[in-house]
Amino acid sequence: MLKFALEMLWTERKKAYGLIVSIVTTLSICLLFLHFIINPYLAKKVTYDDILDFSEPYCIMLMGLFILMVCVSLICYSCNYYMKLHAREIGMLKMAGFNQGKVVLYQLIQKYILSSLQYLAITNIVTR
Repeated sequence: MLKFALEMLWTERKKAYGLIVSIVTTLSICLLFLHFIINPYLAKKVTYDDILDFSEPYCIMLMGLFILMVCVSLICYSCNYYMKLHAREIGMLKMAGFNQGKVVLYQLIQKYILSSLQYLAITNIVTR
């Protein structure tokens, strides 16, 4: 099963490139905007007066939350699009006699490999 999943991932690697690039990009943007919360030099406490006055710290907080929401929705869209590309492949696996557990294991192996590649790419980007 592992060998077959890796072979299919290697032959269909062009379809996976878009998913890897979009998730790495959106997670990098998410990490960048999470630094607004973590970094003590960038983070300012938002008070109730800031909310009423719609001041700069409140606008920065809202902008960061909005961009994080957009990034999360982009990740979900990328995963759904990737699954649409592989719908035929899943159908062929079921026709070949794979039960639901084997298909899930097959997809899990491929997603784990892609996730590890994405993690390596993100750590290389963030540590620079």
